[in-house]
Amino acid sequence: MSPRSHRLGNAGFTLIELLVTTIISLALGAGGALFFRTQVRALADQSAGLHATEGARSALDFMASEIRRAGTNTGLGWALPANYCGAGLSQSSSANTLTIVWDGQAAITYDLSNGQIRRTVAGEAAQTLIKNAVDLSFQYLKQDNTGATWPGQCTSVTTILLNVQVQTPRAPSTSTVTLASRIALRNNSKVLGRLTTR
Repeated sequence: MSPRSHRLGNAGFTLIELLVTTIISLALGAGGALFFRTQVRALADQSAGLHATEGARSALDFMASEIRRAGTNTGLGWALPANYCGAGLSQSSSANTLTIVWDGQAAITYDLSNGQIRRTVAGEAAQTLIKNAVDLSFQYLKQDNTGATWPGQCTSVTTILLNVQVQTPRAPSTSTVTLASRIALRNNSKVLGRLTTR
């Protein structure tokens, strides 16, 4: 073999080695970029989920605090307005809308509109409690934990189950967060009786 063909053979071998090394480097680089992108996406999803959960929990706790007070404190000598039952619930409330009143305060309504859970105080503009909501529901229970027929058994309601569902905002992949709260109506005479006997 001549020295020239030997040099060409080595050059060809080096070119193949260089090509293989380049392909392996590109594969490793693409794998690293894909891994990094996956991790960034997972972090963004986790952050959005946490944000949605915190917002939903805050709204749920706020509503539960106000709903718990529904009814009348008889010591104040205040009577419920017309169309409200002894539990302080408006008889126009439904599975997706709740209107409450207590101790001479203005009526408060909670509803879901255009992806927002809103709180409206009579005579005032609606206040948004949380955005990206997909569901708001209320279930009315009697003392024996069976469902109350509405509005016929409005006065028998002692507990309200409140459910809130929100979607993760600005996330690469959308997920839904569901939270629930069981609220005992503290001004209801049956609930008061149950609390004082403990």
